Amino acid sequence: LVSTSSVVAASLTATFADVLRQSVASDWFISTSGVDADQSFSTSLADDVQQLAEVESVVRYRSSAEAYRTVFDGLVRDSFATDLAALIDHVDPDFVALDTASLGRNSIWIHEDMASDNGFVLGSSFDIEFPGQRIETVAVAGIFANSSVYGNRVVSLELWTDQYPSSQDQFVSINIVDGIGQEQARAALKTFTDNYPTLNLDTPEEFRDRAAGQINQALTVVSVLLAVAIIIALLGIAITLALSVFERTRELGLVRAVGMTTQQMLRMVLFEGAIIAVFGGVIGILLGTAFGSAAVTVMPDDFIGVLDIPLRNLLLYLVLAAIAGIAAAIVPARRAARLNVLEAIAQG
Repeated sequence: LVSTSSVVAASLTATFADVLRQSVASDWFISTSGVDADQSFSTSLADDVQQLAEVESVVRYRSSAEAYRTVFDGLVRDSFATDLAALIDHVDPDFVALDTASLGRNSIWIHEDMASDNGFVLGSSFDIEFPGQRIETVAVAGIFANSSVYGNRVVSLELWTDQYPSSQDQFVSINIVDGIGQEQARAALKTFTDNYPTLNLDTPEEFRDRAAGQINQALTVVSVLLAVAIIIALLGIAITLALSVFERTRELGLVRAVGMTTQQMLRMVLFEGAIIAVFGGVIGILLGTAFGSAAVTVMPDDFIGVLDIPLRNLLLYLVLAAIAGIAAAIVPARRAARLNVLEAIAQG
């Protein structure tokens, strides 16, 4: 279980880092401190940042898991909304086809799966229905392959604002004017972001590290919960060895009688505990890696698109398993070492 969660967490971190490296060209990000995707902040922040002389462009991002319904199939869809024209210089979702000349209020970018499933090409149009039965006709202006950047659909911020006039920004990306140093840009941006104590101002590297930290925190919580199962497993090892010592009392007495020392007896039982734990650890790591890889494979590409197996962590788990097995064997080993040789041999 620990190995499975480690593989999934490492793959999620690798996917996030891969997206930032290959698809994102922004210099700075403004994001909320929480993990709730619905958290938002005032739109005035992006307006203020846009006025800075150090800033070249600002892109706002908004999203909803139930943004609108596609009329042609009646399905409720999730969607992002952003400044489509400006976004091209901030994020590249690996466009299969793009028509920048047709970008406007009623433009939409869709993932290639949605395009192929419904026969959509550049210029295709379809109706979407917002809450309150407000129907808009949108035209496909872009088809992209990488859904891990902003999902499967992106509409214009103008259309979104008209339908959700009270919506606020959930994320902001910023490009800085060429020649402006990082510290100078940070100081300029913080003149506004410092007024929002719940927001984070990050470079791509800082943003990646922050996301990795949140993933590791989640993994820590899972590991703590799994510790209960591990403790039960260690108790199983201790009980198994205790029974083994009890059942082999006469045998242990005989080997003591022919010359085995107390320390040798102690080491023998401790070694048995380590063998049991390492054997179980190897099987657990192999199965956990297989299950984790399978989980990553079946998950949507917009959630996890890269398989990463953390070999160092898995080897560490194996070492810890051996140490834990030795610890679990201490009590049975001490009992075996303290056996009275004559009484042990007398048992039949």
